Amino acid sequence: MTRRAGHSATTAEGPARPVVAIVDSVDIFRVGLLRLFHEAGYATATPSADLESWIDGHEPDLVTVVVRSREQYPAIAKLKERAPRVPVLALINEAPPDAYWELIRAGASAVLPVSSECQCVISSAAAAICGNVVLPASVARILASTPDSTSSVSQRDLDWIRELAHGRTISSLAKQSGYSERNLHRLLSDIYQRLGVRTRSEAIAAASRRGLLSAVDY
Repeated sequence: MTRRAGHSATTAEGPARPVVAIVDSVDIFRVGLLRLFHEAGYATATPSADLESWIDGHEPDLVTVVVRSREQYPAIAKLKERAPRVPVLALINEAPPDAYWELIRAGASAVLPVSSECQCVISSAAAAICGNVVLPASVARILASTPDSTSSVSQRDLDWIRELAHGRTISSLAKQSGYSERNLHRLLSDIYQRLGVRTRSEAIAAASRRGLLSAVDY
């Protein structure tokens, strides 16, 4: 069995332990996660407020992020841009399936409800470290049953297509959305692929044909 190289913590008591970085703005919840992972045998770390700078000097085996709003999605994309080999476990409040999909697209390896059982969090963390993608079964079934590519286009995707239809540049849209231009190009390419097209103009036309845009949107 091959193990991914990471900054696992070597202890005097035994072999190296995987390092899990915990990111959450709520102190009491962050402390609870630190305790949970510690009791499960992991070494833990608490990154500084500037996660992007912190990750440059550290390479944990996993970053666990409690996502409390959609405004945090770009931060996960930027984290993956800086440290593409580090998997991310995202814990989110109750949200529709497209929120899970958006987080996977942003770079998360596993997305779970913040209310998940402790053992589910730990097993999902282990799966993410091993290179697997983890979603709740109910969410995976909904995403898998999508009848066509149109249904997998989220409201945020449509908002971006509308902005592009209005003449918004990639640069200004990236600044507004909080993503880097590189990440936004990647996300837009994914939207185009799901619409079965390759360019911005084709995406606008495809969305219009399928009734996703009204005449006032372009």
